[in-house]
Amino acid sequence: MDYLALLRSALVALLRNKMRSSLTVMGITIGIAAVICVVAIGKAGQSRVEQQMNNLGDNFVWIEAGGRAVNGVRTGTHGSPSLSMADAAAIKNQIAFPQMSMITSRSSMQIKTGLLPIAACHPNSSTSSAGA
Repeated sequence: MDYLALLRSALVALLRNKMRSSLTVMGITIGIAAVICVVAIGKAGQSRVEQQMNNLGDNFVWIEAGGRAVNGVRTGTHGSPSLSMADAAAIKNQIAFPQMSMITSRSSMQIKTGLLPIAACHPNSSTSSAGA
């Protein structure tokens, strides 16, 4: 096989179809750049999340009221009863936490703004609040 003849034939084809060749090169370049950008954005997001998780420390524990699983699908805490202060005291007594620094409460509610002038709310909205 004559590699010189193959190279010559390829160059002739490229020179005859300059516009097609340049568009092909440009498309390949844009595709590679897009893949590099997507990978870089993913890596940056991953490192940001890892940094935030590391900032929580190794002694952070989050306990929520009983999560449910329906047919193997976890539905979260919807419809589960809330934890009470007695539950918090029982958890503190039964599990050896070196220190329990904060107990917070969280609730969800439905608000209707027909009478109140709340600017950015839909007239019938769902909201939640959390506090220490």
